[in-house]
Amino acid sequence: MIGGFVERRVHESLEPIDDVGSLSMQLEHRPYRDLTHHLEKMIRYARWGAEDLYECGRRAGAWDLTGVPAWRFFVST
Repeated sequence: MIGGFVERRVHESLEPIDDVGSLSMQLEHRPYRDLTHHLEKMIRYARWGAEDLYECGRRAGAWDLTGVPAWRFFVST
């Protein structure tokens, strides 16, 4: 299996590879400096995600704005 980085503006990913190796120490992941940085990043990713969907021809309707959030809330509880 060949692995590699799949680059996208939002939700980039890695393709699987046979041998991923191992870490010799714990991995510390701190994606945000503070709350302001976190909120800025959320807004930027939401905008990019919406732009990507728009470029693919996807448009939000009434169900997307009302039904989907309610459905996800009840399914997750």
